[in-house]
Amino acid sequence: QDRTTVGRNTSELNREIEVFERTAEKSFSAGRYLPTRELFQMIVEQHPGHIPALCKLGVVNLKLQDPAAAVDTFQRAVELDGSNPYAYRMLGYSFMSLGDMPAAEQNAKRSVDLAPDDAKSQLLLASIYYRQGRRAEAESHFKAAITADPLPSEPYYNLALIYSRSKRLDRAGEFYHQALERGAVPDPKLEKVLAQQQ
Repeated sequence: QDRTTVGRNTSELNREIEVFERTAEKSFSAGRYLPTRELFQMIVEQHPGHIPALCKLGVVNLKLQDPAAAVDTFQRAVELDGSNPYAYRMLGYSFMSLGDMPAAEQNAKRSVDLAPDDAKSQLLLASIYYRQGRRAEAESHFKAAITADPLPSEPYYNLALIYSRSKRLDRAGEFYHQALERGAVPDPKLEKVLAQQQ
């Protein structure tokens, strides 16, 4: 086909995708995940290489508590674009939801390699290490998450837990107070442990 026809067809396809995406986003905001999934599936069928639609479909699959489908979708996204840190992070998260820690770690690591300043990727990798009982590695990545974005409370709270378990209660107390300052929910059990240092 000549360039003009290809250009016209591409613009038409993009317009159709935009309409589907707008509808899907409204449906997603309303919490209607099944119709949202169908709309994103239609986009992907029409345009198999559309990575934003694949990533959104993956998120909808996670919302529908279907991590296996999410793994499938994000896997396709990283095969199409091997330099997409978001797709790798979400693939890692989907594997973690399935309980496949080695695959979760591998993909979260790739995400961190691609975007070392992404706090969410650092936080995910830290959580994966923490669940595997690898506290030193978890500690290092929770700290990297804070360096990347000092506002969320989660890494501070997790560092407080790590330090409380290794009996470094003064450090645990510091991080716990920083977590509370950033809106973390108070943890009476942890407060009891921390009170022992008084």
